[in-house]
Amino acid sequence: MTKNNHIFKSIIVPKSETDLGYYLAGLIEGDGHFSKNQLIISGHENDYQFFGSLKYLLRYGEISKYTKGRALRFVVSSKAGLLRVILLCNGKFVGWHKYNQLLKHNYDKRFNIFLQPPKDENLALNNFWFCGFIEADGCFNITIRKSNTSTTKVRVDLRLTIAQKDNYLLKQIQQKFTTAQIYESKNTKNPHFRITISGYKRVPTVISYFDKYPLQTCKYAHYRMFRRCFRLMQFKKHFDLKGLQQVKAMQKILTSVYKKNNANR
Repeated sequence: MTKNNHIFKSIIVPKSETDLGYYLAGLIEGDGHFSKNQLIISGHENDYQFFGSLKYLLRYGEISKYTKGRALRFVVSSKAGLLRVILLCNGKFVGWHKYNQLLKHNYDKRFNIFLQPPKDENLALNNFWFCGFIEADGCFNITIRKSNTSTTKVRVDLRLTIAQKDNYLLKQIQQKFTTAQIYESKNTKNPHFRITISGYKRVPTVISYFDKYPLQTCKYAHYRMFRRCFRLMQFKKHFDLKGLQQVKAMQKILTSVYKKNNANR
């Protein structure tokens, strides 16, 4: 990947129906749920405008706020709206969980439609699925640790961390990025699995992907800091005092954002 400092401007939402379908499938697999008569997707209150744009594109859906915390829910409950969502996402899921929800509630019979089974190959870096999935369950992190090998006595690491309640999708991501093992949370109140994408070989792939398939929610701002830090590191600027101060400032912002989000869940 060539060295440059250009930041791509995020579009509001994927423009084509195919792009929207992959994006929506990833978003639903990350934080969506099909019940008997509706689809519910959860999000942060800062993403109200995004969900408004999604409603405009789908032509269906309602946005409301949960009674506690700072979360929003986007609900599609009309028959026409559910059919549009299914037609967009059909054949674009990666995992079996949402597909089985559709079968459980007889969406195939109700809409007289063949539900195409999930495909592992939908988790490709040439469509919007991974973007939608990261919107729901991904966190961009900058970590700074002590080091005796650098002039600044610290080491900077960039990490994209993904959490899920089961590990099926994480295993697919693990194979795609040939990344480290999947960790199981010890928290009995909030059991989940977690995987981290990091390292000088993997992070450039992450950067190239999100430059081409930009995030749409407030996570785009988080990604911009992640990307900016990567560029500083590419040019070795994190080894001087001024560059390191910039890295620390970005780390502080991201850490604060995720602490607030976790506190308000």
